Amino acid sequence: MSAIGIFYGTETGRTEFAAKAVRDELGAWRAHLVDVREAGKWEVGRYQDLILGVATGAEGALTREWERFLSRVPNADLTGKRIALFGMGDAERYPDTFVNALGKIADWAASHGAQIIGATDPADRSFRGSDALRDGKLVGLALDEADRTSEIRTRIRDWLKALATEFG
Repeated sequence: MSAIGIFYGTETGRTEFAAKAVRDELGAWRAHLVDVREAGKWEVGRYQDLILGVATGAEGALTREWERFLSRVPNADLTGKRIALFGMGDAERYPDTFVNALGKIADWAASHGAQIIGATDPADRSFRGSDALRDGKLVGLALDEADRTSEIRTRIRDWLKALATEFG
């Protein structure tokens, strides 16, 4: 079983917290944290399976860290890679753009040949719109700024159990 690269970008620390919780659930022997501020094509190419953690900035934008990362890997070959996504959003302050960055990153990864896995049911989330919605599902795990630490860990644990068959 090969290692999974957990790529994350964070401005407030919440996405890093979630990335570490994902790593802790998978085990450090199986999952490696990669801060996108320090990553490039080599790091992306190193992993067959990736989990990408992204926060949605104000008005639904990608954060600076992810914008810079994407500019460093414009021709990344993700063909055959399995990519799962999780993201931080704020449904109360930005209900029309909740976790939009998940959709943006999913589109980028798919356009570079990746298989996106780990879609989730949005039923337990209260928002009006999101670029991350596809056929009634969110392209990844949506975490809300309002979630308590214990809720985040529980959501991650449940999501990873569902992902186990997709990652193999």
